[in-house]
Amino acid sequence: MRRLAADEADGVLLNWLSPKAAAEATAELRRDAAGRPARSILYARTIADQAARPVLEQEARGYETVPAYAANFSRLGIRAIDATIDGAERLAAFDVVDELVLRAITPNGSLDELVRFAEATARWRDAAA
Repeated sequence: MRRLAADEADGVLLNWLSPKAAAEATAELRRDAAGRPARSILYARTIADQAARPVLEQEARGYETVPAYAANFSRLGIRAIDATIDGAERLAAFDVVDELVLRAITPNGSLDELVRFAEATARWRDAAA
């Protein structure tokens, strides 16, 4: 799929990758694009509040039961939780892609929690800049 994206599209949306796997996928995309512009975008499940950790862990465990995802995690030598973000330091580890899409996971999905998530992750980004 990355080769197809490199040949036919201007980028690829990656999912459930650790920082190491995302860096490798981005390098392969660049190689396959042979100088053409091709962006690597990674969708990563993220918590900004440790109270949301059980929700994050439940979702990660659920994906590990899906055979196609389980096979991919096995091939990569990771667990699903290894492909998630739970703080500024972890966010920085994913600075190997062109764009990072943060999937907000909060304890209950309330609007107030989502606002706090946006504020916290903006502070992470600002601190890294």
